[in-house]
Amino acid sequence: MQPCFLPIRRDHMGPLPRSYAYGGARKRAASCSKTTMGVSCMSELEGNGPGSGGPRRNGENLLRGGWSASCGQARRGRLAGRATIAGLLVVLVPGGTSASAGAAAVAGWSVVPSPNKGGLTGISCALGGSCMAVGAFSFSWDGRRWSIVPGLSAGLDSVSCPSPASCIAVGGTPTAIPRALAGSWGGKRWSDVPAANPKSTPSGDDLNSVSCTSATSCTAVGDTGNGIAGVTKTLVESWNGKRWSVVPSPDKGPAGSNNVLLGVSCPSTRSCTAVGDYFLYKSSPDMTLVESWDGTRWSLEPSPDEPPASGSSYLNGVSCVSSRLCTAVGNYGATSGPWKTLVESWDGAKWSIVPSPDAVAPSANVGSNAGSVGDALNGVSCVSVDACTAVGSSQEPGKGGVVGMTLVESWDGAKWSLVPSPIAGSLSSVSCTSVNVCTAVGSTGTYKALVERS
Repeated sequence: MQPCFLPIRRDHMGPLPRSYAYGGARKRAASCSKTTMGVSCMSELEGNGPGSGGPRRNGENLLRGGWSASCGQARRGRLAGRATIAGLLVVLVPGGTSASAGAAAVAGWSVVPSPNKGGLTGISCALGGSCMAVGAFSFSWDGRRWSIVPGLSAGLDSVSCPSPASCIAVGGTPTAIPRALAGSWGGKRWSDVPAANPKSTPSGDDLNSVSCTSATSCTAVGDTGNGIAGVTKTLVESWNGKRWSVVPSPDKGPAGSNNVLLGVSCPSTRSCTAVGDYFLYKSSPDMTLVESWDGTRWSLEPSPDEPPASGSSYLNGVSCVSSRLCTAVGNYGATSGPWKTLVESWDGAKWSIVPSPDAVAPSANVGSNAGSVGDALNGVSCVSVDACTAVGSSQEPGKGGVVGMTLVESWDGAKWSLVPSPIAGSLSSVSCTSVNVCTAVGSTGTYKALVERS
């Protein structure tokens, strides 16, 4: 047995995180064993959501979220550290054929060679076919192969590339009390760019997602406080091409509520939407959080949650094709039964829940794996009102524990459908440049880099 580490998202408040840990997280002793389908975690981790052992309490530094475990050396995190896990790259071309010689086709997807390095958490592809992925390392795609790009600071978790020669990445330092990080790509190399850490929050700041409309206009979202000082608040920063500035952002809930923003999408300089979740100290369930930018200020937007009896509701990612058309994805559920995917849509007037399928049957026998079984969507990319791709992970009961598999769903303008992707691992982020070309990244269940192409 090796020590078991969760691919945890630092600020993720729900299950199936994008390879981070919640602020101040700590993990309970656990162990892992390899299975034929991936990794099985032998004990529960503290926190809410799949893989959690019960209700989370702010200030107790509990791990938030669960899902696919991986065995390896802890790399970084707030207090607990991150898992060092292999990269997972997935290229989806619906209805197409493999463009990589020697690639192994798997039900419409094919495996393409990529550098066998640490886990990936963010991906952005510019028109023209180039892509940049960030995580434990930075990878670039030139239309033919993936290559490691040096110079990017450890801890950058999300990236946005408005052009092949311009990318901005954000994240947080790998320290016990993190500080927000940012990096800039000018077409040849990465350069560190100082982020604007709020001076009034010595307990830590973190940026979880970034969206750029140009090289001189980016918006990043995250959280400040991170639970260490008792309350976590939203954090929004703006990039003007020269420096980052903190932009005032509201928080939801009564005094003492914890808020975090996990995803942001800006179709224009005057329109951005950010999503996440919030919860009240010592209260359950978690509830969805949506905020919008109108070019002048950030405002809270009403967003629906699944009925309280269904447990907590989380929004992990968002994609907007215009100020009136946005799609947000996440998951909902309780520790007593399988978690389910959650999709919400903005029509310019209100947010509504849209039915979405699950890979794990509601009747799945969770047994001793209660809280660790089910589905969640971590990222989404939409190129039009009738073309979206969402990615995440599906945790199914298996021999010796839980088996983690990649999860992909597509929107055709009428309904969401499952896309076959039976690969051990979890997908964190996806970027689509057209209806037929999408790239997703994450981490494998067997610690090896993986690229898939249909």
